[in-house]
Amino acid sequence: QYNEAKLNKENYLKALKILTSNDLNDILYKNQSYQVFNLKEFDIPTGISSTILLQRPDIGSSLEKLTQQNYLVGVARTAFLPSLSLTGLLGFESGDLDTLVKGGSKTWNIGGNFTLPIFHWGEIYQNVNLAKLNKDEAFVNYQNTLITAFGEIRYALVARKTIRLQYDNAQASEQSYKRIYEIAKERYDIGEMSLQDYLEARQNWLNAAVAFNNTKYSYANSIVDVIKAFGGGFEQSEDTSKNIKEESKNLDMSFRE
Repeated sequence: QYNEAKLNKENYLKALKILTSNDLNDILYKNQSYQVFNLKEFDIPTGISSTILLQRPDIGSSLEKLTQQNYLVGVARTAFLPSLSLTGLLGFESGDLDTLVKGGSKTWNIGGNFTLPIFHWGEIYQNVNLAKLNKDEAFVNYQNTLITAFGEIRYALVARKTIRLQYDNAQASEQSYKRIYEIAKERYDIGEMSLQDYLEARQNWLNAAVAFNNTKYSYANSIVDVIKAFGGGFEQSEDTSKNIKEESKNLDMSFRE
């Protein structure tokens, strides 16, 4: 079967060359440029405000539905966002996001395992019927959307932190096995090592290199997930910042705590 397959391959290559007037290698690889995948350092700012969530389409859509229900009359959109920092030192999840924060009626239990001072109630108390608000479908949907957003951000930050450690370990392992292989090659070239031991050292290095590259791509994907969770980046767009300033400017400041 192998010889038959080999013969068929040659026949197909000849037929392809006749049809295209090109060699297979020219068809597949000519004018192709290749670039080594180099993972750049990716820094996440410390102390990102929760107002960054306004960049997320799902948050924006849910707040728009609250607007349609007139819940945002006299209340800035930021009043319906938690007053906390989303990232801590080195771009990992912050203590505000990760630690149990207890309080009175101004806290909101998320997922039954930690609470957050979720809203600027000083504005909302004066402008919204809370009994009606808590039963309104638009507000319930907004709460669920916010929970999902926090969950995705925290998961993305934790995943990036975990995979970054795996990336560092895999890189160190690859470098170590590479050095062992280089020493083995030198010894083999001068006849101090058997072919079997030399090939084993080379195979170990190749395995470590493959593992490192796989981890590299996993780390790159984790960075994409972080960017996605934050709504596309870590700096608010000019339109978002402008809208927040305009809303704050037009509000009666006595509504604030």
